[in-house]
Amino acid sequence: LHIIGENMQCNLITAENLLGVEDIAADHSQKAMILSSHNRSNFHVVVTHGWDEYLKESPPRGNIFILRYDTDEVSLMKMNNFPESTHFHPHGISLLPQSDTNANARLFVVNHRIDKDYIDIFDVDYTDNSLNYITSISHPSIVNANDIAAFDDGDTILITNFLSIPIGSTNHLRLIGEISGLLAGGSVVLCKVSQQHCQVVVDGLYMSNGVFVMEDQKLVYVIEGKRILQYTFHPSNNSLSLVNQYPTSSSCDNLSVDKDGTLYSGCHPISYLFILHGQGDSPYAPSQVTRFKFSPSSSDIEKVEDIFVSDGSDFSASSVAVPDNLGNIYIGGVFASGVYKCK
Repeated sequence: LHIIGENMQCNLITAENLLGVEDIAADHSQKAMILSSHNRSNFHVVVTHGWDEYLKESPPRGNIFILRYDTDEVSLMKMNNFPESTHFHPHGISLLPQSDTNANARLFVVNHRIDKDYIDIFDVDYTDNSLNYITSISHPSIVNANDIAAFDDGDTILITNFLSIPIGSTNHLRLIGEISGLLAGGSVVLCKVSQQHCQVVVDGLYMSNGVFVMEDQKLVYVIEGKRILQYTFHPSNNSLSLVNQYPTSSSCDNLSVDKDGTLYSGCHPISYLFILHGQGDSPYAPSQVTRFKFSPSSSDIEKVEDIFVSDGSDFSASSVAVPDNLGNIYIGGVFASGVYKCK
């Protein structure tokens, strides 16, 4: 049931093992979408036995797929040189097209390995749909990584920590307090890959989620609960200063942008149904796509509008919505099979 967007024409794009597409990054020069995919069918284990047991019981490898949006053909991307014994549980991703290197693009991936969270970095080769492993970074400040955004220099990255402690932490009171929104434990971390160094640049956030660096490399947007925060980045001292904040009708997730600079997000309209769905106690969870339109004369967001809302019976638990610049929007979901394409 579409509550909003009933005039949209939507269809499900499927492929073998294309599950739990939590994040999508577009490379419009290639008419391509990169899909972060992981089977989260055992997510209920997080609640009953903690995050560590969930990872141990999950399939050891999630996948990265490529979707060519001129044909909607989906292909599995082969990972070259990535250590075979290393678990790969991808979450948020960021794609940086390359113009001065042999690689077509560079991909940054939040990976929940069993021991701790890492950022794994790959060069993308579109000629054979492969990912060539470059390096990884981990740091004590990366504790509950959710999303990632890379700057154009390819060395500076921003990472959101959803909480201040791992989900599987034995500090149950702190965990419950942060998840319930009573305690602010989220943060934004800035890392320099070449230096293998990270630092917290924003803290005291409530469940910080999606992060996005605009084309001008100055404005940064962060999803925090039911609002979107606007920051200015200061490269001289690698800091962020809060400029503005705007309310949203739902708990939004990842962010993307279209050719006009309009932001989009996949959102969770009813949070408790999202949790119940993840535990297997609800057959579906609502989905929503929210659009953030800017004032033509400033960097202010002048309009926040929900352009698609569904009860989830067609596609559940949306977490990302990416326009293809051809009039379509590709929606991914935390637990859903496939990708939902709406026009």
